[in-house]
Amino acid sequence: LGWYIHWGHGAIQEVIDIDHDGQKEILFTGFYNRGKCVALLVMRPDSMQGFSPWEVGIENECPWWIPGSQVAYILFPKSDVGNLSGELPSGYNFPGPNGIRLADDGQIQVNVSEAVNDEHAPELIYTIDHRLRVVKVAMNDCLVTHRRDLVAEGKLPQIEDVRAYFDSLRNAVTYWTNSG
Repeated sequence: LGWYIHWGHGAIQEVIDIDHDGQKEILFTGFYNRGKCVALLVMRPDSMQGFSPWEVGIENECPWWIPGSQVAYILFPKSDVGNLSGELPSGYNFPGPNGIRLADDGQIQVNVSEAVNDEHAPELIYTIDHRLRVVKVAMNDCLVTHRRDLVAEGKLPQIEDVRAYFDSLRNAVTYWTNSG
């Protein structure tokens, strides 16, 4: 193992060969402090070093900053539910209690909680393929119910085009790959 500094915090969720190249990768989920959102970090155990992405120009401010060697660093922005004032502690969405699930077809499902609910976990479910790209976004039943309640309370508009709604969430995902 090497070293890696992540601008936030997280935990190891899985160790798998996600890209089918014969080497296992470590999958972490956690917070990315700068973006106030959930991050999925994919690292190779034999080549970990550097810092997670920060912002353009950081190398000019911090001469000791070394670009990270992550295979991928994926940020999941807050949805309209998560953006509601008071819905999330500290304004963050957070890794869902269901964490990461591995599908039989080799895809990964990353669960991202969008609201605090003691009884249930209202989550967006991002499906990621072996190329580490989000191919699908869905809501679990708890989030569907929670969002429906917010619409009934007049806090959110009704979703007119469900496909466009999920496409906008998928398109808002931010990707960083190895050192860039």
